[in-house]
Amino acid sequence: MSAFVLQGFSCGAAKDLPSDKYLQLVKALKDKHVTLAEEQLSCMAKRVLESGRIFDFSSYPEDLLLFFDPAAYENSSSCKDYFRAVGQANISILPKGSLKRTQLLEKARGCFGNSKGASVSEEEVQVLNNLACDLDGVVIEASHAILLNHLTRCESFTPDQEYTIQKLVNSDNLTFGHPSNWTLSTLSDLGSLVYYIRKVTWDKIPEIIYYLKTQIKNKNPLWARMDKILKYMRYNKEIKHYSCPDNKTITVKTLANDLLPILYPPNLLQACLPDDLLKNYLGSLTNKAFTDTHFGTLKTKLDQLYPNGLPAEQISQLGSLATFYSAEEMSKWQISTPSALSTLLQNLPVGKENSTVILYRLIPTLNSLYAKVIIGRYTTLGNTLNAAALNAITGPYLCYLDEVTIATILPSTLRNAQPLDISTCTQRKKNILYDTAKEAFKDKEANKLAHYILMKSYLGGAPAADLKELAKNNVDMDIGTFLKLNPEEVMKLSSVDVSGLLGINAIELHKYENNLVTSWAKRQTTNDLISLGFKVTSSPDAPIGYIEVPVVKVQTSVAYPIIVPPTLPFFPTLSLLLALPLV
Repeated sequence: MSAFVLQGFSCGAAKDLPSDKYLQLVKALKDKHVTLAEEQLSCMAKRVLESGRIFDFSSYPEDLLLFFDPAAYENSSSCKDYFRAVGQANISILPKGSLKRTQLLEKARGCFGNSKGASVSEEEVQVLNNLACDLDGVVIEASHAILLNHLTRCESFTPDQEYTIQKLVNSDNLTFGHPSNWTLSTLSDLGSLVYYIRKVTWDKIPEIIYYLKTQIKNKNPLWARMDKILKYMRYNKEIKHYSCPDNKTITVKTLANDLLPILYPPNLLQACLPDDLLKNYLGSLTNKAFTDTHFGTLKTKLDQLYPNGLPAEQISQLGSLATFYSAEEMSKWQISTPSALSTLLQNLPVGKENSTVILYRLIPTLNSLYAKVIIGRYTTLGNTLNAAALNAITGPYLCYLDEVTIATILPSTLRNAQPLDISTCTQRKKNILYDTAKEAFKDKEANKLAHYILMKSYLGGAPAADLKELAKNNVDMDIGTFLKLNPEEVMKLSSVDVSGLLGINAIELHKYENNLVTSWAKRQTTNDLISLGFKVTSSPDAPIGYIEVPVVKVQTSVAYPIIVPPTLPFFPTLSLLLALPLV
């Protein structure tokens, strides 16, 4: 069950449950294998920990443990048990390199007195589990015999990690043995690390061809990346075919063979693929694990078939082949259906924002030039922005529309669309979308929490007056949503307003040292800031983590800085309170 399905499960929605019922609910989520978003897990952790530290870790969803305070366990007898449970969590919920994720790794290693060590022990790796994916290149190289098997399950690596992994995987002294002795089992054990093998190493592997065939035939989850390997292989060298050999013409039956990329090198594909088959089965072809050269061949044939631009029905079948077209070519297409729009926006070329053809396959990533051309072409052809189109455009792409076009989106359309990410829009566009959403969901205002959840994506355009009203509804807004509010409107909010908005999350605000939080905090009184967990100083050279407030004038005419140490509680005396300037 996804976080989208459970978007109604918020801090505010469950805050009225008695503590025992709430804990039962949280434990039930583990049994149901429910996926929750970061903001849901964060507020859930606060509620769970209200009665003190938790030690029966196996009773709770592993992902929830990511949001416990690791410092509470690092020096306890439960240190290893806690981090062993954390190591089983989906750490990708936290951005790689984030402070929270970095602290978890450091504290976990602290259980072994080795928080900054250049190597790890086997027991340490067993406890770290998924956290081991964040160990740096120095540690990976020093402990590769222990670590490489664990790294095969990691979703991504930093450049430092990639450099080390590539060096190790291509070494004759590798844990897996010399490449000439690698079997299908060895290659399978390497998992995602196979994509760091160089050509010189591939040439030493006797069973590589059988391995590739197995991966493609079984549609390994990473099979679409197989082109990074295929282009290096001996069997994929250019073979000149000026005409199709006997019995090699591609048929519908041939298309069903997942080994087509191996059986038909690019030139043979060019010679043996009939035009009618390309037209009628384009989607099937673009779903194959083709190399760049294969895709270039398909594009050349399509250009010959459709010299005036691709029709809508073919655009929706392009898949990754869309990355081989220039923005100039796309501007001539009949992008007239939401499915065509979705296909192109999910397969945007990256890097070269010009009219040259991109000659390499790339994952779907934001590219402003292409997205603007695609969406602009769709609207220029007179197509309406209905709910299906908005769902196709989704988050940041929506912000490429001009204000006039955004203003044409009807409340009923927004109501039927999925929640839209408007965080990259200009403030004027956010304001327009907020007003539209407010009209779309006005019939839900009686249910304050349900209305908040529906409006949440559009609150970046909310005026201060609406935010003040929202603060009265106990919605427990997450910090991420707060940071996306209009800064000018946030400056109009009092500490009472902000505390009301954030609820259980208010005590976390001081941890976010960005311009919005700092600017707002400097407008508040010292006592109000302290009540929200801020550390306060009047020193112009404020230490990291402190908010600077005006210097206190005492009766001796000497200025003394007020510094609240990060580890000590602050209890202002009566005389000190009287000495504070009115703010």
